[in-house]
Amino acid sequence: GTEGGGVSLLVFVRVIGAGGGVAAPVAALTLAVSASTERRAAASAGIILTILVSSAVANVLIEAADAPDLVGVFDLFGLPFEFANRVHGESTGDFDGLSSLGTPAVVVATIGWTLVFGLVARWRYQRLEVRR
Repeated sequence: GTEGGGVSLLVFVRVIGAGGGVAAPVAALTLAVSASTERRAAASAGIILTILVSSAVANVLIEAADAPDLVGVFDLFGLPFEFANRVHGESTGDFDGLSSLGTPAVVVATIGWTLVFGLVARWRYQRLEVRR
C-alpha cells in the first residue's frame, strides 16, 4: 500500500484528469463529425480519416519540411496521449512534435480542440431539422 492517503488521492486525480484529456477531444470530434452528416458510415470514415490524416500531416511537416514543433498541436492522434503523459509528469518522446512542446501548450491545445469540436457539434445540432 501507500504511506498516505494524499498520494492515493493525487494518483486518482491524475488518472481521472488523464482519462478526461484522452476521451474529451475524441468524443467532441465524433460529435462534431456525426452532426455533420446523416450517414453513419460517412461519419465513421470521417472520424478515422480526420484523426489519422491530421497525425500524418503534422508529423510530415515537422520531420520533412522542418516546420516548427508547434505544428504538433494539429496531431489529433498524439495530442490526447501526450496530454495524459504530461498529467502524469512524463514525456515519452513518442510523438515527435509534441514531446518538445511545453506542458502549457499541450494543455491549451487539448482543451482548445475539445472546445472547437464541441462548439461545432452544438452549432450543427442547433440547426438540425427534426423529421417525423
